Amino acid sequence: MARSAIAQTSGSKFTYLIQDFEPGFFPWSSEYALALETYGMDMLPIVNEPTVASFLRDLKAGRFSDPDFYHQTTSFWPAVDRNFFCPESTRSRKRKLLFYARPQQRRFMFDIGILALKQACRRGLLPPTDWEVIGVGAHLPDIALGNGQVLRNKPWLSFDRYAALMRSADIMLSLSLAPHTSYPPLEAAACGALVVTNTFGTKTAEALAQLSPDIIAAEPTPLALAAALEQAVESASAKKNKQDRLSLHSDWERALEPAVDKLCEFLDSRD
Repeated sequence: MARSAIAQTSGSKFTYLIQDFEPGFFPWSSEYALALETYGMDMLPIVNEPTVASFLRDLKAGRFSDPDFYHQTTSFWPAVDRNFFCPESTRSRKRKLLFYARPQQRRFMFDIGILALKQACRRGLLPPTDWEVIGVGAHLPDIALGNGQVLRNKPWLSFDRYAALMRSADIMLSLSLAPHTSYPPLEAAACGALVVTNTFGTKTAEALAQLSPDIIAAEPTPLALAAALEQAVESASAKKNKQDRLSLHSDWERALEPAVDKLCEFLDSRD
């Protein structure tokens, strides 16, 4: 589409907002190859998250194989609006674990998340007397996790209700087989919850811990994530008060400032 559109203009270069490693949204197929092709086009890349930019560099995807091109790439960390995602002082009788459960979107690794939760319940980490386990993001039946614990579904929520639920969480389990963090881990960390997520390529445990010490990242395996859940349960149980320790901006204007400056520079050069 971009190649066809640019042919209808007097220019040859376009701005490419890269939100993730797009070929990973497809199986190895024509769609995968066409998505990968876009990284070789004549474009100004603006990349959502430095981990995605460095992943493209390490993969030598298209023009990112050229070190000079990579050094001209602009990337930014997203903002998380603290008007919605912030620590909540009130606490319910039971602690709450939210699971970002979207089986239709396979990169979110629903099955591995369920296996990790079952391992954790088998170890007695989430007794139903003390913990609620809630699935968010898709319509699901209740799922027995073992030792009396059940994953209960919340249907798709409005933004305000989703943010309120996130503020009530003690732990967030949110997985994504991609170099991008995805947004639920960042939103939950801003709310002061412990976050369990997975590593992938340049999305390392060290890189995520720099965003917030409340983000615990493990390899995307059931056993590794169950061990991370055990660490999160211990930390959440010891917490007296939630704190926002996320290092990201609260407003998008500040978050996007470097990208906007680069875009304006590009547009000015075309005058």
